[in-house]
Amino acid sequence: RGALLLKNLDGTPADTQNIRNCYQYYRQNDDIIQEDCDTQLVKDDLHDYTKDDCVILDMTDDGGKPTFRVIRITSVLGNGNYEVQFYETYSKAKCVAKREYLPAYNDAQGYEVYTNSPTASMAAMVTMANEKEFRFLPFALTQKGNIPNNIVKEMIRDDYVVMLLSFS
Repeated sequence: RGALLLKNLDGTPADTQNIRNCYQYYRQNDDIIQEDCDTQLVKDDLHDYTKDDCVILDMTDDGGKPTFRVIRITSVLGNGNYEVQFYETYSKAKCVAKREYLPAYNDAQGYEVYTNSPTASMAAMVTMANEKEFRFLPFALTQKGNIPNNIVKEMIRDDYVVMLLSFS
């Protein structure tokens, strides 16, 4: 009794729907709806990144577990391409926000070294990256070299890090 018999555009029967699932359509409201939708869209979802911005670089393999690296932009190359230096940590702190991230270098023997005071024989670990691989807004590491809490919250939401709760 409270059902609508719907037809596809070619005249074939479609699923029967409860009248509560159907809404009246007024064509004269299309312009208003379209204006509202246009204001919700982001025309350019890529941000303007500048030299010395820190960013989270998505290193996830296809279908794999989300992985990331902290990077600092060392040079803007144009067309969304950047030269970046990796930052890494020795810290094993459970909280990502408490880990100190330092610039990454390769020493003369080829080992990775994370330090704010590189020697002349160390080469910075740099690579090229495109802003399509960047996640979240650019940020600056804290005075202690930590990722800011607002970025860590975004990383938790997007499964780059896991939040563990403990009760005592």
